[in-house]
Amino acid sequence: MNIALICTDSSGSSTTLSECVRFSLVCERYVPDARLDLTVRAGQLANLPVDTVLQIDGRQAFRGWVLSAQNIRENGMDLLRLHARGYPALLLRNQLTPGVHYDVTLQSLLEAYPLPHISYQDVPETINYVYVKEHTALWDAVIAYNYKRSRGYPFVRMTGMVCVRTPDDQRSISLDEKHILSVRSGCDHSGMISRIEMADIDGTYGTFVLDNPEALRRGIISVRQMPFDRQFLHDPTDSLRLRIACGNRRMRSRTVRYLGWCGEDVCDTLSADGISGEIGRVVITGDAKGIATADTLYFDDFCNREG
Repeated sequence: MNIALICTDSSGSSTTLSECVRFSLVCERYVPDARLDLTVRAGQLANLPVDTVLQIDGRQAFRGWVLSAQNIRENGMDLLRLHARGYPALLLRNQLTPGVHYDVTLQSLLEAYPLPHISYQDVPETINYVYVKEHTALWDAVIAYNYKRSRGYPFVRMTGMVCVRTPDDQRSISLDEKHILSVRSGCDHSGMISRIEMADIDGTYGTFVLDNPEALRRGIISVRQMPFDRQFLHDPTDSLRLRIACGNRRMRSRTVRYLGWCGEDVCDTLSADGISGEIGRVVITGDAKGIATADTLYFDDFCNREG
């Protein structure tokens, strides 16, 4: 497979580099923050890049801003080593004005600031309001919008598109056993909450309480106390449901690693080794020996929900 890195410096000048030494690209359903680490053979660039695009066999797999870059001479080779993040990570670095925002749409949230290279689904639904606390990231407002809209969790694809429902271009990937390098099963209980107790609007505790059967089934005791959440005035218990569901993310997982990359993205479907479901995490790695992809299916309250 052919790897190309298009680097653009602060003057707008672009350079295409094709002698990749190694790279790692990670895209995760629950974080709007695709990450690229890459080393490529290059001459000593006069101006280090500020924007980069990774193409695999001519298909764009990533675009992001460069967090750090270095010109390196090592073992007689001139190398460029960089670390970049997808532009949707800017949703974690920008904040809305605190207070109540009325008649909220996905468009109104994502066009609050002129954030570059971020697209979003055309979703017409308007919700009554989103309550924004001080120091709250824009991404948290998108989470609140989507939970109120459908009790779902938003995600970002490698293309930089913010999604709140299944994409229209969702692809189905099927892998033969002979192409599979490894299969791994796992779990993550690190964020699980067993019970949440929330005060009512007057500050009195005991009115809103919710237990998490998944945590109790595993013998996990983790009790949280919280003040009244004005985000869910219509149904305060929704605040507890959302927090418990977030703690259950990545509750179970299955990872399939194979040679190559079939062009899949987060929320595409994978069938392999007797399992099938929506992909929650894509990790593509490559070096002089070739490219391998590890696709992870999550089984939790938001992804491949069971029962």
